[in-house]
Amino acid sequence: MPSQAVALGTLLSLVALRLITTSTAEAQLPPSTGGGGAEECIRRCGSVDIPYPFGFGPDHCALSQAYMLTCNDTGNGTFVPFGWKTVQVLDISLERGHIRVMNFISFYCYDATSQGMDYSRWHWDLTNSVYALSNDNKFVVIGCRTLAFIGNVKDMGKKYMTGCAAMCPIDGNQTLTDMSCSGMGCCQAPIPPGLQYYEVFFDDRWNTSAIHGLSPCSYAVLMESSNLTFSETYVTSPEFYTTYGGRAPMVLDWFIPNKNCQVARTDPGYACVSSNSECVDTASGQGYICNCKRGFRGNPYVKGSDGCQDINECDDPVKYGCHGSCANAPGTFKCFCPRGT
Repeated sequence: MPSQAVALGTLLSLVALRLITTSTAEAQLPPSTGGGGAEECIRRCGSVDIPYPFGFGPDHCALSQAYMLTCNDTGNGTFVPFGWKTVQVLDISLERGHIRVMNFISFYCYDATSQGMDYSRWHWDLTNSVYALSNDNKFVVIGCRTLAFIGNVKDMGKKYMTGCAAMCPIDGNQTLTDMSCSGMGCCQAPIPPGLQYYEVFFDDRWNTSAIHGLSPCSYAVLMESSNLTFSETYVTSPEFYTTYGGRAPMVLDWFIPNKNCQVARTDPGYACVSSNSECVDTASGQGYICNCKRGFRGNPYVKGSDGCQDINECDDPVKYGCHGSCANAPGTFKCFCPRGT
């Protein structure tokens, strides 16, 4: 039972989630150049690239305070990027407008000492931020007698709730199956796009007090659906919780807020500043992101050599399917096949 996480989970559930605006690693990490700032701007933390509009340290290293991260020494000289003080950042995608993070797992466990239930319920509050919960995630529930919900019950105008039940076979006619999350030991539910707040709830009528010898704990987490690989040992041991230290990968959408592309293009603060960049409205209507135009790659949020540059398709004939004579051109290429082929 993850009893040590009770205090931590309770504390974290009370923390107002916001990005902090100072870096703890400016003196420890060698600077590297990148868009959106001068040479002192850090563009890598440990093994994670931190492209503009995100950044560390001086204000000009990020588009605004909303995109500031920290780079923390987690021990033995290992640096890891964090946002919201406690949330580890795994990677950032400019093209998709995604930031992958480690989300905290909620648990509901039988305590043999107190003969009662211990729990930790995590929540996220991204209201009025540049982030939203991606529908690349699913709400995942693990357990043998578990009914859990995810929802927004604090905002009267945006109330939302969904959930699912996970059970274990008791008659011997069915068995748990690794890799399958369809109700037996594991269930999952999708969420709609654009959500900026959620809480996790366990139905206390579905608890493990009567089956604690077999399955003492229930778990629930919003996590990246492509990262879920169910194992039957998850319901009989703390493996699901402990594999990543009580956390699981989750995807957030990020965006330039409050304007669609049509309005943003006329704004002095328009973020798509690179030549050969283009504006893309978010599906949820909460803002926009920038991409390089087809045939170009780089960072659409910066100017110059780090911005959107032409792809020389002729350098990769296998990928672009040109095995004849190739002529590169800005944003495209021409392929000439030898006569008779």
